[in-house]
Parts: sequence; structure tokens; C-alpha cells
Amino acid sequence: MNKVKSLTKLLLLLVFVAIIAGCGSSQKYDSNSKAISQICVTNTSNEQLTQAAETVLGKMEFSIAKSDSQRGFILTKPLAAAKFFEFWRKDNIGRANKALANLHSIRRIVQIDTIKQNEQLCVNCNVELQRLSLPEQQLTSSRLPRFQTELSGQQQTKNATWIKLGRDKILETEILKRIKEKLNTNF
Repeated sequence: MNKVKSLTKLLLLLVFVAIIAGCGSSQKYDSNSKAISQICVTNTSNEQLTQAAETVLGKMEFSIAKSDSQRGFILTKPLAAAKFFEFWRKDNIGRANKALANLHSIRRIVQIDTIKQNEQLCVNCNVELQRLSLPEQQLTSSRLPRFQTELSGQQQTKNATWIKLGRDKILETEILKRIKEKLNTNF
């Protein structure tokens, strides 16, 4: 009986490790991958570009906060990064991003701008990466009543701030590649 329990525990541990390792991930990025921050296309209007970008962002589970197809501008609402058990989500590209999202509360905001250059429309993508920072709680006694803990938790949430970590260039590259693919399949 003990051997069956031990084997069951071992099997569960192996499944858990496989999920965390991301064995189902089809895309692999490393530090040598070339990041792109702009794509340029011809024979495309701002409206077509905006529609393609909105479709790509929607499939990646981003919600659009502002969109202006005439100017070629899109801004998304903040999207909390996927955790290890949300294997269907595609906003964590690369091992470093997956690890970061599982260790911290991370969110991303995408901004897409279209610029006309000669006979081409160029799409710029900027993905801002932010981490949640909670203020430290100071305990003044060894025993706190339950309601006092809940109140301090609400106060802590009220004082929470999002710290800018910079740009997520790997996700920017992936979004631009998907937009270009979407535009190529439409024609």
C-alpha cells in the first residue's frame, strides 16, 4: 500500500514539474532572438491595420481601452500575466517572462501606433511591463484580531502601486509578427 502511495505522489510531482517547465510550449525564445519594434507594410490602410491588430490582441486576451483607426492608434487595458496553470494564455513568451509572472504580480499594457512613411504604413508596438508593489505591514503585537487584519489588508491594497519594469520586447516582437501574418492572410 505504501508503494502505491509513493508512486502516486511521484507521478503527481512529475506532472506538476512538466507543467511548470512548459513542455507544451511550441515557441522558444532565447536571449539571442532578434527583437523587432516595428513592421512596415504596403497596400494596407490604417483601418485594415487597426482591425488586424485588434484581432491579434483579442486572441491574446487583451481588452482594448482606446482605438482610433484613422490615426492608427490602439491602447489596451492592463492585462495580468498568465500563471503556470493558465497554459492556454499566450502573453508570457519565453522562460524568463514565465518565471517572472509566476513569482510576482505582473501586468502588461500594449500601445500600437501607425506611422506613414513614404508609400508604407509602419506599425510600432510598445508593451509596458509593470509589477505590483505592496507596502510592508508592520505588526505591533503578536496577536491581532481578525477584523484588524482584514482592515490592514484593505489599507494595504489601497496603498498598492504598479512599478514600471520597462518594455517586454519579446512580446512586442510576437505581436508584430502576428499582425503581419494576419495582414498577409487577409490578402
